[in-house]
Amino acid sequence: QAWVEWLDKTQSRLGLDATIHAALRDGAIATQVAVLKRWELRPFQPVWEILHHSGILREAAPAALHEAATAWLQQQPVNSAEDAPLTQLLTLSEQPWDETMTWLFAGHLADWLRRNSNHQWKGWHYKKLIEKMGFYAPPALHSTLQKTLLDQLDYLPGWTPTIETMLERLALRKRVEEGLG
Repeated sequence: QAWVEWLDKTQSRLGLDATIHAALRDGAIATQVAVLKRWELRPFQPVWEILHHSGILREAAPAALHEAATAWLQQQPVNSAEDAPLTQLLTLSEQPWDETMTWLFAGHLADWLRRNSNHQWKGWHYKKLIEKMGFYAPPALHSTLQKTLLDQLDYLPGWTPTIETMLERLALRKRVEEGLG
């Protein structure tokens, strides 16, 4: 943690890059979480480029992803900007989501859908996040997610195909898990 804070103060690109590669190589979850949280709280100019190319957004350990994303989701809703750190983390990560993170995201998504009555450009990046949810959310949550999100679609028919496709993926994954179990 102290090392990441020093990197934040010095804005050392080389130091940040080395820290990320070492954390990924060694599986240092605490360091991965510290880097990810520091990015959200006090980003400095070159950090996006380094994080994007370093692989931490795709290769962070599931525990690091869950801890960082859950902390962000508890503090604030999903940012409506495509380049927001949380949006990028959830979009680029290829790790399964845990139940807590899934419910926090689904709650924010349902709130956002209620507040935004059109399917225009505003929030179009949510489509990527909803698609990711179909691949990475726990399949066991299918039925409850279906109820939570489908209730919003009466007001927003433009989102219906995206959310229904995500729910179909979750349902398929659930059937496959049940068949294998």
